[in-house]
Amino acid sequence: MSVSKAFGVVVLLCIVFGSGWFFGWTSELVLSGVTAAVVVQSTTIFVTIGLAIWTYSKTKEKEREARLFAQKAEVYEELLGIIHGLMGPNGADAPDDLVEKLRQVQFKAITWGDQSLLDILSELSDGDDSPSQRVLFERMARLYNQMRKELGHNDRPGIGWDILKLQLIAKDRPLIDTLRAQAVSPPKR
Repeated sequence: MSVSKAFGVVVLLCIVFGSGWFFGWTSELVLSGVTAAVVVQSTTIFVTIGLAIWTYSKTKEKEREARLFAQKAEVYEELLGIIHGLMGPNGADAPDDLVEKLRQVQFKAITWGDQSLLDILSELSDGDDSPSQRVLFERMARLYNQMRKELGHNDRPGIGWDILKLQLIAKDRPLIDTLRAQAVSPPKR
């Protein structure tokens, strides 16, 4: 049972028993002579069972994330190395070996990345020969955001743009702020 379903069941039970106790329906319709204490005890039992199910599913989810962390981190480190190679002084040339490495990392991301990461990687390699500077940097910022999110970081929105700024020399950093503002509020047509 998923977390949202378990939580929904617990909330539904609480509403049913709470309203039944409040309006006296449960004692009248189910069993005559049921006291409010029995209804409260029953509600407590169902809530406890619901919370146990929810806690169990959250624990299993965290265990799964912990098992995947090492594999994700390895793939993302490799991807960052490739991006660093592409952004270097000879990055515009994009040697064939870097392109091939990027394809290999994209293939690994199919296994270890989530849907959002795959969407961003697809956009990065969509065949657009000359995306605008704003579009390219926006995609890169989204990629950085998503990688950090998948690795468990609880960053504020827009951390990808800050990471991009770190990769530039100080005099070029205002460019990122300008592109970030454009990406957040695209120009009106």
